[in-house]
Amino acid sequence: SGMVTLSFTPLSNIGTADLVVTKQFREPYFGTVSVITTNAPFVICPSYLIDDSFGNNNGLIDYGEVIHLDVDLHNLGSVNANNISVKLSTNNQYITITDSLDFTSGVNANQTANITNAFTFLVDNNIPDQHQVQFQLDVTDASGNSWVSYIQDVLNAPLLGHISFTIDDVTSGNGNGKLDAGETVDIIVETVNSGHADVSNLIANLSCLSNFVNVTSSVVNINNLIINQSLNAVFTIDIDPFAPLGILTHFPFDLGNGIYTYNFTFSDVIGIIDEDYEVGNFSNYTWIQGIYPWSIDSILPYEGAYCSKSFDGLPDGEESELSIIVNVLAAGDIFFYYSVSSEEDYDFLKFKINGAKMSEWSGNEPWTLATYPVGVGQNTFKWEYDKDGNWQSGQDCAWIDYIVFPPIALNTSSITENFADIKLFPNPTMGAFSISFENNKLHDIEILDLNGKIIQQAVNITTNKWSFDISKFDSGTYLIKIYPENITYQIVKQ
Repeated sequence: SGMVTLSFTPLSNIGTADLVVTKQFREPYFGTVSVITTNAPFVICPSYLIDDSFGNNNGLIDYGEVIHLDVDLHNLGSVNANNISVKLSTNNQYITITDSLDFTSGVNANQTANITNAFTFLVDNNIPDQHQVQFQLDVTDASGNSWVSYIQDVLNAPLLGHISFTIDDVTSGNGNGKLDAGETVDIIVETVNSGHADVSNLIANLSCLSNFVNVTSSVVNINNLIINQSLNAVFTIDIDPFAPLGILTHFPFDLGNGIYTYNFTFSDVIGIIDEDYEVGNFSNYTWIQGIYPWSIDSILPYEGAYCSKSFDGLPDGEESELSIIVNVLAAGDIFFYYSVSSEEDYDFLKFKINGAKMSEWSGNEPWTLATYPVGVGQNTFKWEYDKDGNWQSGQDCAWIDYIVFPPIALNTSSITENFADIKLFPNPTMGAFSISFENNKLHDIEILDLNGKIIQQAVNITTNKWSFDISKFDSGTYLIKIYPENITYQIVKQ
């Protein structure tokens, strides 16, 4: 920053000259200057004033306003300019000029004249926030001289959006912040106006595209959002007690006042999709093993009775791999618990997503939670226990337990058929409930808590109805796994 005075031979051609300012290791500045004669008038518009007293009177150009424009005319020449006419024009699609012409008796040499309420224009109701608009000002005098000036400004409008999407199931659910079968929950959308103008008469709407979800209060009056203000829109939904685990639900959300609108579709999955190894094997999902496979271990798991363990007796310089390829339906997180007992800084448990290493651990690590974001589409999750070329320490292995996946595509090819053939009632329950079948298959049923521990089970069921009683267990959500359909329901114990 600063000021410089240039001395140079007077320019002979009237018009504009290029101005370039440079410095080593700096971006150059390119501009233009007007070259005028000293023995004639030369009128420019150096400043202007926005009069929006018929609008919100904040001195800015906002949507839907009637604007009066005051302009200053300055004569840079040494000769007076007389009987001046001034015309305002623009080709901007959001501006309608209703008064484009004004006059003044003149501007004396080296003096400034002000024209109040020189022009009037209307701003459209629906405009993009921070849209640039340029006006052209054509000035002529009685001697036939003409000059052009430009006025540039920005248009202000609301910009609607959302900050967060929250599931509140504390009052009438299990309080885990997830969508679970049989729950009534509040969906909280934090709306925001991040634009540069206030907005009023807003209405928020939420719907759901799933047959397993009923939006019982779908409309919320937001009314006003001033600049940078956020407000919560709270909707209530009921989830079908028979909603299968892992069903991805979509919630179209609309916010607007008929002129300014915002649309977004939120997605979440009903229930928790996890792998806790409580079946005692790797059959829940299509796991991929390496040359030195992982195994099921029952010694000090993080939760339940089982966890997975890297290859016991892994040779030096080798690795034990466990991976799974899934189709993620909506962006979310994968989290799991891990434990390591190895030669510190040499033998590592590594976790990779699509071949990229997220983290690694070595030494003696007790059960610890790890969480990583995951994008939509096919993703490969891999756990590797890698050994260096020599030595070992500790138990020379790693453990994984209670993996919770983001919303992923499950084997749902027969969900419609299974839903029609199997009935679970009542849900929610005070403890006693029944499961009925409309087919003649031989069934096994497991009831698990959210930690994956089997609390009750029945095998080789030949009848069309089977009853359970979980009265002695705590209130909350429990999983019902039914075989051979391999479908999981959730039941809420009150």
